[in-house]
Amino acid sequence: MRFDPRSPGGLVLLISGRCNLECSYCYQGSRRTAARMPWDVAKRALDLVLASDGKPRRVGFSGGEPLLEPKLLRRCVEYVHSHPAGREVELAVTTNGTLLTPKLIEFLIAHDVELEISCDGVPEAQAARGAWTYAVLDKLLDDLVHTDPAFVGRRVHLGITLTSGNVGFLAASVGFLMTKGVAAIHVTPCVTRDDCWDSSSENILHKQATLIIDHSLNHWVDTGAAPVSFLAGVIGPGSGETAGFPCNACTGQLLCVDPDGCPWTCPALSGSTRTLPPLAEEAARALDLGRRIDAQLPKRLQRLPKRASTGAAFVSTADRRAPAGPCGNCEHLAACHVCPAALEAPALPTDSPLVPALHCAFNRITIEARGRFLEQLRGPALRRRLEGLTRQKSES
Repeated sequence: MRFDPRSPGGLVLLISGRCNLECSYCYQGSRRTAARMPWDVAKRALDLVLASDGKPRRVGFSGGEPLLEPKLLRRCVEYVHSHPAGREVELAVTTNGTLLTPKLIEFLIAHDVELEISCDGVPEAQAARGAWTYAVLDKLLDDLVHTDPAFVGRRVHLGITLTSGNVGFLAASVGFLMTKGVAAIHVTPCVTRDDCWDSSSENILHKQATLIIDHSLNHWVDTGAAPVSFLAGVIGPGSGETAGFPCNACTGQLLCVDPDGCPWTCPALSGSTRTLPPLAEEAARALDLGRRIDAQLPKRLQRLPKRASTGAAFVSTADRRAPAGPCGNCEHLAACHVCPAALEAPALPTDSPLVPALHCAFNRITIEARGRFLEQLRGPALRRRLEGLTRQKSES
């Protein structure tokens, strides 16, 4: 059996159905899957990637919290690296970071496994994940830098989940996380409904984006790097249209396997892992690939685009509607990405799906911020700052 992971996504294994945190905005707040993925399920999925001709090949480990199953994680990583094709597979772990131990860090570094750590930043922002988690992650990031700063600058990514509750601390959080020397800082709006987001929240986000531009310019002058992904050209997990769809989940380019062994094409739309809202439930039915990985899976993946084309959640981005009006009229449409799992069902079946105000504001403001950032990078003001820095270094 051949599997062609044509996108950088490849395969995501949800090796744990549990989590040690109860983040208030978690999209998996109502889990209903097995606690742990059996080894035979993990091996069967890994064999798909290892046997494929498609490149690039990438395997991600997620959950729940994957570090609740450290033995299974180690076994999967070692199995990939023991395979003749394993060195060509890029590995990554998405984790809240609170269970990373020195021995596990040493193992992940030795096997060059990318760390994608969910971390909202300063204590006020991190509180939604648990008040105690800030100190744990602050120490973790410092320990990682002390252990292997080159690995941190190359293979550690941090993910901020934006909500109405932490938007006022966004710039402070980004500035704080920049000091850790990580490869990238990704900011994404929460997938769950945020009824507290309003026009004042949007105004705050606009001001925070301006501060982030200033932080990033200073950081670029000092290091030559711009780790905030929305300023570096990335708005969401696959900006714009993909193969005629507004989401990679419709194309079959990503395979996600839940702890029960059910294959899907998106963790956020895995109907077996949680209770979904109505529009997402409809999308999950369109993405249903059966109850197990078997010889018919490639054929089901091939039929997926046609099936997904009938789902309301997967209509073209231009056919959606935002609080300000039809998305097709927006000047930022080409660079806009809104996860189908976040869309709200319309009042009438004939109406367009609704883009949440938070997602609409985030895309508009970050797209505009990227333009301002790139303009200032090319401008005379930055050249003067660089010349001043050069003079200071020569005089010291």
